[in-house]
Amino acid sequence: MELRIVGLVIGLATGVDYMTNLMFSIAGPHIEGGVLASQDVYLWAVTSYAAAASLAILVMGRLADHMTYRRHTLLSLLVFTIGTLMCAAAEGGTMLIVGRAVQGFGGGPMLSTSRIFVQHSPAHERRTMMKGMIYGIFGLSCVSPMLSAALTEQFGWRSIFVAQLLVAVVVCGLVAAFYPHPKMHERKGDFASLDWPSAIAFGVAALVALHGFQQARFVHPDGSPAQVLPIIAVVALLAWIGIRQTGHPLPWVDLRATLQRRFMMGMVFYAIYYVFASAWGFLSSSLLQNGLGFRYETTAQLMSLGGLVTVVLGFLNFQLTNVLPPKRVLISVGFVLMATALLWMSRVAMPGASVAAVAPGFMIEGMVGMFIVIQVAGLTYVDMPAKDFGHAYQFKGIMRAWAQAFGTMLATLLLQRGQAQHRTDLVGHVSALTPAWQWPHPLQGIELIRLSAEIDRQATLLAVSDLFAWGAVIALVCAGAIWLQRYLR
Repeated sequence: MELRIVGLVIGLATGVDYMTNLMFSIAGPHIEGGVLASQDVYLWAVTSYAAAASLAILVMGRLADHMTYRRHTLLSLLVFTIGTLMCAAAEGGTMLIVGRAVQGFGGGPMLSTSRIFVQHSPAHERRTMMKGMIYGIFGLSCVSPMLSAALTEQFGWRSIFVAQLLVAVVVCGLVAAFYPHPKMHERKGDFASLDWPSAIAFGVAALVALHGFQQARFVHPDGSPAQVLPIIAVVALLAWIGIRQTGHPLPWVDLRATLQRRFMMGMVFYAIYYVFASAWGFLSSSLLQNGLGFRYETTAQLMSLGGLVTVVLGFLNFQLTNVLPPKRVLISVGFVLMATALLWMSRVAMPGASVAAVAPGFMIEGMVGMFIVIQVAGLTYVDMPAKDFGHAYQFKGIMRAWAQAFGTMLATLLLQRGQAQHRTDLVGHVSALTPAWQWPHPLQGIELIRLSAEIDRQATLLAVSDLFAWGAVIALVCAGAIWLQRYLR
């Protein structure tokens, strides 16, 4: 029971990161309006969290070695609490951006910190703790969208940060009460000997790259050389960091420890899943709110429904482990389920679709995480030596943040492209109609506005339907690829 409680507390600490991002995403328009921020300022708030999280994950391993993972978790939660207070008190965009960056530096490394902490436990205790950890993560993820919508509706956007603050304080108390007190690790070198130039360069590269992902929705491919310069700068910085880390006696992340075929293949499928998951969140929200006219409270409830399915399936996964088919079969089934969810949403993307019509899509998508992420994790780290696990999981944490940002960017750009194409086609068809045949008098202003809004809605439905259909094809290809590869077996 003690191990289960410790695992649950670890999961709740990790879930703080998931919770804040989900709540910020759901309440985004309200937060943006509350601080009178432009869309670009809001994007900087999103980017600052992801970039700070990436930097925190990079340096987390060495810092934890100096202060133990227990103290690092408590310090991270304290930093997250400070950032949350700043966000709740923000009166303008600048304060919000800084607050989100502080939040990211505290909450961003929680998954990597918690997972490495569990890995350092004895093998016979690890499985019990992992159960509690998964329940904590997905439990908070399940209630966060619905809680965000309810709080914003009743008390305004600041209440979501107050809720995050209360959760962080409670979790901090639980960590202080239940986390074990491990012996101090042998400290390898002092802080001055660590590769701080690489950390600073990585922070800059993450900020430029991730903001470029977010801002790409506003960039037109006009061939301007200025659009290429940030890409060149990021590639150059990452190459320089890789060279320094490979040759440094105390690297933040030992890249040589990650160059294993099984691990790299696992990272490929991790990245694919996180790209799909972030794209799903953006496209399904666009479909429900912009295409079908649902309130954002309804959208949040459907997202929580998918999270509830994930929690239930996670419980069954641990109870039925001994009778489940091989993990490679489950991963393939996961990609098939992903394709099924995408095809379902593509089919129901039409005017008049009800909540009952779209709910099965969210329920099917809620199954995907347990079939892919947990199973891939069970195969990826099988051959990973204990001394390299921390470096490998740091690499995975950074990859997750970048893959999620890339998935959102890709979905945004493709949706805008599809909307533009379908809008042009629809306008062409409307212009070809004879006004006298369609209306008894020339169109007035309000009729033109109504017609324009309907064209935009139809264009969104058509574009989202197309993207879901193509995504289903890619998911089926991935299901086949997991059978053909030779390393995750």
